[in-house]
Amino acid sequence: CFPTFGIVAEEAGLTVTCTHPTLDIWFTVDPLDGTKAFIRQQSHGIGTMIALVIDGVVASAYVGDVMTGEIYGMRPESDKVHRTTEQGQNVQLGFARRSLRDQCLMLRSGPASYSEGIQRLARPQNDGGLFKDILVDDGSIGTSTARLWKGEVGAMILKPGPSTPWDLCPILGISQRLGFRFLKIDPDGLLREANLRPRKETQPVDYEMLIVHEHHVSPTLPIGCRTLIP
Repeated sequence: CFPTFGIVAEEAGLTVTCTHPTLDIWFTVDPLDGTKAFIRQQSHGIGTMIALVIDGVVASAYVGDVMTGEIYGMRPESDKVHRTTEQGQNVQLGFARRSLRDQCLMLRSGPASYSEGIQRLARPQNDGGLFKDILVDDGSIGTSTARLWKGEVGAMILKPGPSTPWDLCPILGISQRLGFRFLKIDPDGLLREANLRPRKETQPVDYEMLIVHEHHVSPTLPIGCRTLIP
């Protein structure tokens, strides 16, 4: 259907060069997001993802939860994000203003595998923590981030490591459309914009990253330096 559009995918056989005469336009494709969860035969954490990038901007993206049949996505030229159920019902997603103290912080593995700063953040509230509790969710990065979009958790921490286009572009596009920010966590505890951009190449990320709604990010510090609002 789109013979001049490029394709960027983990599977080399799916890669196609963009030949559009005026636009740098390409799809990212991840047919099986959460490979380890799939191999373990989990009943959750398995997804499939696709995104459309036009001149460096994620114009459209969809994340499918293979186990529940739900699809999360945004159309081109729309400012809305929808959750479509297996029965075909469409629900528009939006941010619910809730205190972080009433919500969980989602980690991709146990707290001990993170820095001391994250471990302090993940402490119980009566021990100086900011969140109600922690929740650990592995498998598909797409279906994990969907829990943030739905308001099941208040924030999410990503570990350092390579960021592939087929993983990053769908969650970046949908998250930003909903008002979520990707913030680099400095050793001093302050937060700085991660400045992630859709690229065709895998990006090295050498820092822990927080995904949280802009409502919880203080605008009172100098540009590029932020802190959280409970």
